[in-house]
Amino acid sequence: MTIDISRLMRPRSIAIVGVSPEPSSAGFLMLRNLEAFDYKGAIHLVSRNRDAINGRACVRTIDDLPDGVDAAMLLIPRVAIEDAVTACARKKIGAITIFAAGFGEAGGEWKAAQDRIAALAEAAGIAVCGPNCLGIVDYVRRLPLTFSQQVGEPLDAKSGVVVVAQSGGLAGVIRVALRAKDIPVICTVSTGNEAVLGLEDYAAFLI
Repeated sequence: MTIDISRLMRPRSIAIVGVSPEPSSAGFLMLRNLEAFDYKGAIHLVSRNRDAINGRACVRTIDDLPDGVDAAMLLIPRVAIEDAVTACARKKIGAITIFAAGFGEAGGEWKAAQDRIAALAEAAGIAVCGPNCLGIVDYVRRLPLTFSQQVGEPLDAKSGVVVVAQSGGLAGVIRVALRAKDIPVICTVSTGNEAVLGLEDYAAFLI
């Protein structure tokens, strides 16, 4: 099935799966980033034990989401990822970011799990960023698809540099170094293990 990477890179609706009211939690930090960037799309929250967070209603499971959400941010332990991807396919979610580490880089059973997840996603036409990544930030289109606290501010720029790197930490270091030279970085992508999409896919789309 054809994969539409635009649903990952330009999502009109986002589900944060594994959100928590704890201010230091990854899900809360991602929600805070989206609110700080004044994201205009729909934000759906999935929490096993909360009815609302920050005044936003939560659903219990991915299966409780509306069909066709553009992108799901999976901020859950690696043991729950495979079932979550299966649920995303059922709900016709177009893209997934898997932040959890310990898949292909761990070898053995977890490399096999990554391969199964990739096969599931490809069969369903789901664009996948990761696993083991820090996500994507588009500073011009106000899309901070990450839980990182080092996001920075949105930019009012017509052009600039795009950084695509396996390592989110490396992407951040490059962005800071370029900003120190007054060179705007308009987008960063941390590709992680590249289970489905590779560096070349992101580069082709952004170019």
